[in-house]
Amino acid sequence: MSKTVAVCGDSWFTADPDLAGQSFGEIMCARNNWRLYSLARGGCSNFAISLQVDKAIELGVDAVIIGATTPDRCEFPIINDRNISIWDRLKKTFNCDDWGSLQPGVYVKKRGISNILHTNSLSAKYPWIKNPTIISESLGPLMFDWSNSGFTKLTAEQLDALRSYMLNLYDHGVKRQTDCWIN
Repeated sequence: MSKTVAVCGDSWFTADPDLAGQSFGEIMCARNNWRLYSLARGGCSNFAISLQVDKAIELGVDAVIIGATTPDRCEFPIINDRNISIWDRLKKTFNCDDWGSLQPGVYVKKRGISNILHTNSLSAKYPWIKNPTIISESLGPLMFDWSNSGFTKLTAEQLDALRSYMLNLYDHGVKRQTDCWIN
């Protein structure tokens, strides 16, 4: 029986469907006749990478290759027709006492990697990647639309909040330390 290998990480580790067979994971597995689970996705955060690792463990692979990423990655809920009413209610009744209990709860731990939106990578083809609830992406492409990657765009209100976060609350060093704890 051949070995199975999972590759977890960001764009440096992902396999691009438009460039089939050219990622290091695909080349390594083809040369050794190993089965590849390419779980990496470009632009994703260390939080999303940790969910990839969880999936690799769940799959019972023989080896996991992990590439951590930079701290300029964040997660944001996908706001859609299913949960907009929760967000609207939270905005209307925002106060210290109710804030914690009114969260929309888009992240569900048992869904694991399925929480994360996957685009433009081989990881999007797996059957467990369905009904994403979270965008995990680099701040730059989200804020400045540098990418044509096809990820879901944030709402205008979320973009305003992101801009304010980047200018007033984001600290590269604090985020890097938090990411170190994730890894």
